[in-house]
Amino acid sequence: MGVSLDGPKWANTKRVNWSNKESHTQTLRGIAVLKKNAVPFTAICVVGEDRLSKAKELYSYFCEMGCYEVGFNIEETSGIHMTEDLDNEVAVKKFWSELFSAWKKNPVVSIREFSNVLTWMNSEPATCTNSPQLEDCFPSITHDGNVVLLSPEFLDAESSHYENFLAGNVLNKTLSDIAIDGEMLEYVRNFRKGVEACSQSCEYFEFCKGGQASNKFFELGTTNGTETVFCKNTVKRLVDSVLSVI
Repeated sequence: MGVSLDGPKWANTKRVNWSNKESHTQTLRGIAVLKKNAVPFTAICVVGEDRLSKAKELYSYFCEMGCYEVGFNIEETSGIHMTEDLDNEVAVKKFWSELFSAWKKNPVVSIREFSNVLTWMNSEPATCTNSPQLEDCFPSITHDGNVVLLSPEFLDAESSHYENFLAGNVLNKTLSDIAIDGEMLEYVRNFRKGVEACSQSCEYFEFCKGGQASNKFFELGTTNGTETVFCKNTVKRLVDSVLSVI
C-alpha cells in the first residue's frame, strides 16, 4: 500500500482533498487503519522549494510514522500540475546530501532514491535489448480499457499531435499486441530517439536509462528530448550528492 504525504501538517498544505481542504488529518486516519491491521505501507513525499532545507526534519517524520520505505519527489511540472521547475542546483544538492547523511546515521526507513543509486553502483553493467517489453513500455490502463504507453501521466494528458497518447484498448486487443504495435506510435518512436541521444551524450545514462517520457513531454513539448529539470534534480544531482557524502 502506498500513501502520499508530504510530511508534517505544515509541509502538507498543497495536498488537499476533493473539497479543497487540508488532507493531512484524513491521511493520518488512513495510516492508523493500516497500522492497526498490520498492513505494511510506503510513502511518497513531494518536496517543494519551501521544504528543500528540511531534509532531516522530513526524514525524522517518516521514521516516526512507521512506513518501511519513502520516496522523495522534487516538485515538477507534470500533467495538470503546472509549476515553476525547481532548477536550483545548490539547494537540491544540499537536500539530497543532508537526507543521505541523515539516513546513513539512522537507516531505519528505506529511501527509494538511495536504494536505487546504491544498487546501481554495486551492480554489473546491464545488457541492453532493443526488443519491446511490457515493463519497458510501461502500459497504463483506464477504467474503460484504453491504454497509454511509457507513462501513467499520459492517461489524462492531451496532445493532438500524439493523438492523446492512445495506444489501443484491452477490450478488443491483447495487452501484448498493444505493447508490440505501440512501438510504431510517433510518441514512442520519438522517445526512443531521445533515449538514444541521451545514451550518446550523458554520463549518467547507465543509471537513468534515458529519463521519463512524461517529463520530456511536459517540459519540452515533445517526447524526443534529452535533459530535463526533472533528470537534473532526480538523477544527476542525486548521484553527485550521494557520491560527495560517500
